Amino acid sequence: MRTARPFGGGSLYDPARRRLLLWYRCGWRGGPYHGVPGGRTCVATSRDGLRFERPKLATSFSPAPDRRALRPRSPKVVRPARGTNVVLATAHVEAFEVAYDFLRTPPRFVALRMEYMTGGRRYREYTPYVSADGLAWTNPKGDGWRSPGVLADRSTFFLNPLRRDPVWAFSLRENLCRGGPSRHMRARRLFEAPHAEAPLRRIAMRGGRPLYGAYFQCEPLLEGDAAVPWFAVDRDDCAFEQCDVYNVDGVAYESILVHGLALLHGPAVGGELKNNSAHVGFSRDGFHITRPDDRRPFLDVPEGWWNVQLASGSPIVAGLGSREERLYFYVGYGFGKGGGKSVYKDYEERTALATLRRDGFARLQATNGTATTRPLAFSFVSGPRYLWVNVCVKNQPVS
Repeated sequence: MRTARPFGGGSLYDPARRRLLLWYRCGWRGGPYHGVPGGRTCVATSRDGLRFERPKLATSFSPAPDRRALRPRSPKVVRPARGTNVVLATAHVEAFEVAYDFLRTPPRFVALRMEYMTGGRRYREYTPYVSADGLAWTNPKGDGWRSPGVLADRSTFFLNPLRRDPVWAFSLRENLCRGGPSRHMRARRLFEAPHAEAPLRRIAMRGGRPLYGAYFQCEPLLEGDAAVPWFAVDRDDCAFEQCDVYNVDGVAYESILVHGLALLHGPAVGGELKNNSAHVGFSRDGFHITRPDDRRPFLDVPEGWWNVQLASGSPIVAGLGSREERLYFYVGYGFGKGGGKSVYKDYEERTALATLRRDGFARLQATNGTATTRPLAFSFVSGPRYLWVNVCVKNQPVS
């Protein structure tokens, strides 16, 4: 078994240092399994998005056990050797969600660490971290960045800068506890906290109920919770109860938010062999997601790929200012055989790259040969100046 995939983690561009960073899972929570170490998050850097290097870090963050855990079990401390590319190590780290806060002065990277949960048990809240360069991370003592609360696994967050007052958006997993491939029908709730507010607002639950219990363990929902219903599959995705939503992310791209969507389809195999497909949606406000009428997956992946998900932070613009501008989508996936416990012996996790020419995501169709858009303004700070327009016309000029 080997693992090197952005499960959580993700891909972000550091404009100050002109490099791309890719955080990925490089150890198995609760391990070691078949030679793979326990929970670890690693980082790789790249100048072009194609060739990556593993930096040798001076230190890796290994937090002390949390004695205030909700259950008596706390994460073991794992101390990797210096000179590796491990940025974080705890025995049970499941995901390390990262975002780039470019609205702050000076800009910085922020992250939340999630510990593995099974059977309704959780080791601790999502734990906050901050970093100036994405390599060296610290716990922010007395900082405005803090945990919003205890969330279910595969809950994520992203910065929405397109509002008049920018917000941190938290995409929260909710189990509807009936139907679906895994018999608990996943959906999403959204919680938003003002970016300018410090410390970060915590997710309020009516009556003081624990968040993880209400949204993950099927306790009755109440009106008035701070997190509101947001996203679920519909009849255009699959037959009734034959699929559900596994993850929803978001990243600002030009004047819209691109939402990476992972849908889980039946039949349920179990374990890490999740029959996921990767899709995209779009919004201008971070809430109302528009999706194409054609619900085929965004990525056509080979047979044998499991648990396919777009890395948070995708797409990345590559070749900016050139004739060869492209969009890079980093993809995490698993490759294995069979099911059950044997998956940990034969299973591998990898990172793939999908690219698109930078054409944009919108489409206009005019019946009379004329299409009029709202006024568009373009600013070119430096470099070549191009405006690409793709049209499909038959023997007609474009003006």
